[in-house]
Amino acid sequence: MRDFNNNLFNNISKQVINKEQIVIDVNVSETEFTFLQYYLTRHFYYAIIVDDYPFEIVDKATLLEALYYQIRLITMHDLNWDAFEEALSDVLSNLVEFEGICLLFRNKNLKVKLAKELSILIDIIGEINKHSKLKRVNVLMNE
Repeated sequence: MRDFNNNLFNNISKQVINKEQIVIDVNVSETEFTFLQYYLTRHFYYAIIVDDYPFEIVDKATLLEALYYQIRLITMHDLNWDAFEEALSDVLSNLVEFEGICLLFRNKNLKVKLAKELSILIDIIGEINKHSKLKRVNVLMNE
């Protein structure tokens, strides 16, 4: 089985394991971004490329929709931040075989285009991480 091991991915993995920061800026090529997802999965992280969603993410509603489908938040019954926080907390607490969740964003432009929404997302993840004893959620943003 391929392990997709390289120095860049090892450094990213150390930042995820370190658990000090929620957002980790990465500089990964388009081709290697999927390999990063595979690498993190192989190292027991539930890694999701959020913006591999087949529709363009342009606002809060499409971001929440992409998060719902990409993470498979089946307990999320409405597209709002409270429902998202509850559903993501449920997923994190039920991931027995994983060390945590990594939400990967491949599109470099989303940081600017959805700055407000991503700020809210990061605040919510911070709250989730405060209440989770062992597992964490991280956001990996391509730059």
